[in-house]
Amino acid sequence: MYKNIKLITSKVLLSLTLFSSNSYADNIDLVKDSIMRFDKSITVGQAFDNWEKCKDKKWTEFETNNKKQIVEFTCKINKMDCTVQWLINLDDTAEVIYAKVTENKNGRILERRMTPLQIFRAIYANK
Repeated sequence: MYKNIKLITSKVLLSLTLFSSNSYADNIDLVKDSIMRFDKSITVGQAFDNWEKCKDKKWTEFETNNKKQIVEFTCKINKMDCTVQWLINLDDTAEVIYAKVTENKNGRILERRMTPLQIFRAIYANK
């Protein structure tokens, strides 16, 4: 009987671990494989990974204090930093929640006056 309890317990723990663990690469891939409504000809990953002006590209993921999963893309464009964040929804969809281009000028952070859609259009146009 002890052997059966041990076997059942180990199976339950394994299934809980597999079910509850989110692999960072899976959420990043979810975002990279998604398609934006304004341009359905390429994926988000194709647009961002092939953006020529953007250097030091980096995809990361983090979890907020209230357990929301966020995927973040960052890169450098000359003296400016570009940051875009997506919220991973429970239905395995992603939505843009933050997009900014900032410049560090003599210790002061200046935001470029661009909307997230303008930023995305520039990325998709590879400008």
